[in-house]
Amino acid sequence: MVANTTLNRNYPLPDAANKVNEDVQRLIDAFAAIDGDVAALLAALATKAAVGHGHAIADITGLATALDGKAAVAHNHTLAGLSDVSIAGAPVGRPLTTQAGGQIGIGGEPAPKEHAHEISNVTGLVAALAALLPLAGGVLSGPLAVKDTLDVRGADGGFRIYRISNEAGIRRWEFGTDTDGNFFLHRFDAAGNPLARVFRGNYATGVFEVGTIGTEIGQAHIVIGDGVQEARWMLKTGGYNLTFARHNGTDYVDAFRMGLDGELYTGAGVHKFLHEGNAPLRRPPYKSPEQVITPGGPFTLAHGLGVEPQVVAAELICKTAEHGFLVGETIPAQWIDGIGGNGVQLAWTATDVVGRYSYPYGPTVFKAGHKDTGIHVNLTDANWRLVVRAFA
Repeated sequence: MVANTTLNRNYPLPDAANKVNEDVQRLIDAFAAIDGDVAALLAALATKAAVGHGHAIADITGLATALDGKAAVAHNHTLAGLSDVSIAGAPVGRPLTTQAGGQIGIGGEPAPKEHAHEISNVTGLVAALAALLPLAGGVLSGPLAVKDTLDVRGADGGFRIYRISNEAGIRRWEFGTDTDGNFFLHRFDAAGNPLARVFRGNYATGVFEVGTIGTEIGQAHIVIGDGVQEARWMLKTGGYNLTFARHNGTDYVDAFRMGLDGELYTGAGVHKFLHEGNAPLRRPPYKSPEQVITPGGPFTLAHGLGVEPQVVAAELICKTAEHGFLVGETIPAQWIDGIGGNGVQLAWTATDVVGRYSYPYGPTVFKAGHKDTGIHVNLTDANWRLVVRAFA
């Protein structure tokens, strides 16, 4: 027999696999159990209050006593009626203050609106003033930030000097303007002794010196050095000459000079023959881009020398190896088979070099001797490029 039951109260349930007489008895037992449970539930409900019901104040234990100890919602107190406040004899306008023991009472006589104090009567003021710099000077122990303009005024109204020192107050750097109108930056050793002037500019004469001490000749010059006299150099102008000079330990000696005549000199005036007569300096030579070789084709190249070239030359650069020549090797671009033969015809002016490829004897523009055997060969046009050079 299958003994099935309900989920919560375990009442017996029939089952399809059971015999009818067996399940009839199980149903009888289930109804009997349900009847007992319902009877108990009805008895318990009879002892409960209804959902909607009320109570009188007297029915709630202690509620009447608690309400008797409360103040009414609408009530007030006078200041004198407070147990911890004493205002007996208080004059009009006198403030109340906390008294000893936490009581509230009449305060002391207030100070008049217009009154004064001694510095010593202000707590902490003497110590605070002692920590400030006096107007006449002093030493800052921390960083100083100036948001706008800092104007340091000397006794003569124009002297400015700024000093950078170590913790012991020994100067290491100074910069500013002196009474002669020079702007300077000086360096000092660890003992505060001057080492060198890093730079100085004189507004009156236009002189700017770098790394030197003293005054050098010249209308305007730049002196470069590190404080060691023999290591200094100077670039200066004077009488329209431009000189780059070296100091030999006693005086400055010209190392390179461009004179008023436009000539270039070295040392004590030795002409370097960098140009001839009054001609300008030699210009750098012109080298054209690589030109594609097209039989019968023309080309025009702007050389940019500014004058008519004195020498013009053409050369061939191997781009694909052939006839023993390697890629990148260069040979002259020359006429072959005499006047009017294969090659390139060049002409030039002060602005351009013009040319045309000639090939009356074909089949290519240029011919050459085989690099390894010397045999006369035709150079394949596509395997080479032409470059033109011009010299002024």
